[in-house]
Amino acid sequence: MERELPDDVIDFIYQFVETIDVLDVLIRLASEPGRSWTGRQMAQALGCPITKASDLLAAVHFRGFTAVANGSYRYSVADEARRRAIDAFVAAYRRRPAAVVREIASLGGPRSFADAFRLRKKGEDHG
Repeated sequence: MERELPDDVIDFIYQFVETIDVLDVLIRLASEPGRSWTGRQMAQALGCPITKASDLLAAVHFRGFTAVANGSYRYSVADEARRRAIDAFVAAYRRRPAAVVREIASLGGPRSFADAFRLRKKGEDHG
């Protein structure tokens, strides 16, 4: 049976993308590389509390995917190998989003998979 995703993408997921929330943040950052994001802006984009979005941005920064200035995070990857890895990950997500979500969900069991499909109510608190 052929794997749904290339090995390098699966390796990237196992190393850096433990949740669907991290997936969302990485995709947003990589899709708008010139944009700076505050915790509030990311929270609005993700539909989550500001503290959660800020924690996610900090986690992505800790992994080496952003630069920080004045409390804002901007996509920035200095290492060429890591840049190629995230480019492959983003390309795989655009081609086969369900396969990427399934791979991430397999890391955290049923709760992570369910969170991938959680609907937020209109007016839900965003922090």
